[in-house]
Amino acid sequence: MLAVSGLLSMQNTDIVVHGLDELGNFLVSSQNSILSESTPLTEESLLDVGGEASVKDIKDTRVLRDGRAPKDKPLLSDKVIVRDTSNVREQYILATLRGKGELGIRDIASNLPEYGEKMVQRELAALVAGGRVKKTGLKRWSRYSIVS
Repeated sequence: MLAVSGLLSMQNTDIVVHGLDELGNFLVSSQNSILSESTPLTEESLLDVGGEASVKDIKDTRVLRDGRAPKDKPLLSDKVIVRDTSNVREQYILATLRGKGELGIRDIASNLPEYGEKMVQRELAALVAGGRVKKTGLKRWSRYSIVS
């Protein structure tokens, strides 16, 4: 209707129709999952086939209770667990330098695609400060190698 009235282009109408189809497919597949609720979601319940525009009332009789502890007593799930991944990055960088010799930041980052250049640069700065890696050159011409 929006396309016919000129409020939406045909290309955008196709995108909206495709999105609605995907939403319908998702809803149908989610009904078959273990996590789905017991409320049936059918085309008949959403659309009135008889021609009258009516919306069925759905009443939720479940009682919701706040199962959380008071704020002064934190739950275990409230704690944020931070894992130290710098040791893993450090080992990958050191292994790359051992295998390839003297490299620049871009060369090291290209060998470790899961880490960005800035992450590699910060890790190399820590390794240089710790005395495990030697830096030669300045700025973009810096090269890094294992300390012998």
